[in-house]
Amino acid sequence: MREIVRTLLDGGKLSDELKVELKKPGEQVRVVVFYVGKDTDELSLNYKIKHLAPETISELLVYGVLMGEAHKMLQMEIEFCRGATGAFGEEKEDVMLLSARAQNKSLPTILCEEESVKGVHGASVGRIDEQAVQYLMSRGLTRMNARRMLVQAKLAQGLSKIENEKLQESVKKRLETVEYNYD
Repeated sequence: MREIVRTLLDGGKLSDELKVELKKPGEQVRVVVFYVGKDTDELSLNYKIKHLAPETISELLVYGVLMGEAHKMLQMEIEFCRGATGAFGEEKEDVMLLSARAQNKSLPTILCEEESVKGVHGASVGRIDEQAVQYLMSRGLTRMNARRMLVQAKLAQGLSKIENEKLQESVKKRLETVEYNYD
């Protein structure tokens, strides 16, 4: 399976776009994206995967954290074109909000011209579980370390999707350098 990994951690006004076409029968792609928005960052993310051949497989997995007054707009699209019989496509976002002022907009879309395909899409948005924070604090962690651990655990779900171990380790090190602010 071809693997594409993106990390958007540098802040400011960020835009990222990716278009993938699966043209060969049985071709597979997994796109894993990590983003962190903080302060007044503006993120605009646009990802499209087009299934043009039979028995193709795609996964578009997006993991993010929003803090401060960050704004994020994500558009993800999987298109099953005529002739892509037996194709499978999944698009999923998992975002954690660390501030009530952060704004998250997600638009997962599936377009279908072929009948015998399977498409799955969704988005999950949540905040830090304060009961979990309290539990970790009862085990000796500070509030800040407990929250950081929960954020890292959420992002680790995405890290586990990266098959290339060197790439996985590189992304993990980048994510560990992020300073998380909790409102």
